[in-house]
Amino acid sequence: KLTLVKFHHCWHNNGYSEIIFHKDELFVVHDDGIDKISLNDYSVSCITKGLALSQIEMNDAIVLQGKLWVTTNIGLLSFPITHTAVSLSPKLILDAIYVNGEKVDELDVLNYQQNNLSFHFDMINYSNLGLHDFRYRLLGYDDNWQKQAGSVATIQFISLPAGEYTLEFQAMANGKYSAVYVVHFTINGPFWLSGWVIMLEIIFGILLLWWVYRLAEKRTRARQLIKEKLALSQLTALRSQMNPHFLFNVLNSVQGLIYANKKTDATEYLGKFSDLMRSTLEMSNKKVISLAEEMEMLKVYIELESGRFEEGFEYELLVEPNVNEQEIKIPTMIVQPFVENAIKHGLMHKKGPKKLLVRCRRSSEHPEHIVLEIEDNGIGRHAANELNKSRLKHNSFATKAIDSRIHLLNQSLTQHIKIEWEDKVSAAGQPKGTLVRIIIPLHL
Repeated sequence: KLTLVKFHHCWHNNGYSEIIFHKDELFVVHDDGIDKISLNDYSVSCITKGLALSQIEMNDAIVLQGKLWVTTNIGLLSFPITHTAVSLSPKLILDAIYVNGEKVDELDVLNYQQNNLSFHFDMINYSNLGLHDFRYRLLGYDDNWQKQAGSVATIQFISLPAGEYTLEFQAMANGKYSAVYVVHFTINGPFWLSGWVIMLEIIFGILLLWWVYRLAEKRTRARQLIKEKLALSQLTALRSQMNPHFLFNVLNSVQGLIYANKKTDATEYLGKFSDLMRSTLEMSNKKVISLAEEMEMLKVYIELESGRFEEGFEYELLVEPNVNEQEIKIPTMIVQPFVENAIKHGLMHKKGPKKLLVRCRRSSEHPEHIVLEIEDNGIGRHAANELNKSRLKHNSFATKAIDSRIHLLNQSLTQHIKIEWEDKVSAAGQPKGTLVRIIIPLHL
């Protein structure tokens, strides 16, 4: 009878070196260990399994005194013939922990900058030399198990966010897992993300929003107040331009022309007066007008005022070629008060030829500005103030009105309007008139 016995336990197609018969058992010695075969049921068991003998070369063997003696490349080994193979579970050892590259004894609570961690493990496995794998998971970061070859016994975590973590680690050999190695640790967030700081940030944010709201409300009210004051200043300028003295002088001039039987001149004079009134009322509703409109209105106004002079009166309105009077905008009723002052207080009391020049040019000192100059050859400001002391109230009203208007305009402009006064004098120190410069930004 032929019987085939297959060795499933520890003989992996390697040659055998000895077969020993003892009672009803056969002992087969081979390169991977020793198998025991029962001749009763032909069952096979590996009595060296779990003893880590895979790297030992076995040669001759003999059974003496109930033991199996085997000669090996490392010496003489003996085994009880009744020995049963035991499969031992691997044992896991944590060798070292590194935080940001520095070795620590244990983990507890880390700060938010200590978030680069490295764990170094090792395994004791008596039944298998080096043939094992690892698996791990970091609860709080990833709940899934991650496998890793036994040759790489290091786990690294880079830039872990703040939170509470539990590292679970296991080794596996011969189909058995080691006990789960557990490491608990916590990484705190930065202090500015802590609860009390967040609460302070919320309170500060609410206060900041409230402050911004109040500031915006205050600025809105201020802008509205400026608009109201500007509107009032325009009415004041209109009142100054249409003052009773001017109206009286115009009507008186018309009456004189009628008495002199100069009906054509009277009609032309009244036409200019009506044009001026219409232009003035139309422009009083505008914030800005073109330079051309301002110069046209000034021309009509000066022509009406020139009728009051008995002696020769000359005037010139000059716009330099590099100034586009159609495109350039200026505030309404800003030039006429200075022209009125030049005529009433500078030229009215002068004897001899009277000259008035209104010139518009680009500023060489201020490229983004234009300059309107009102120049007269009158008696000068000092002499005019002495003569007009009796009319100080009206003069003061007109001066304050224009100063207030320019101040209000500057509050709403990024580049301010500037007024410069120059008292002209002769070589002998005598007054030769007054020059006023109104410096206006091109972009209002």
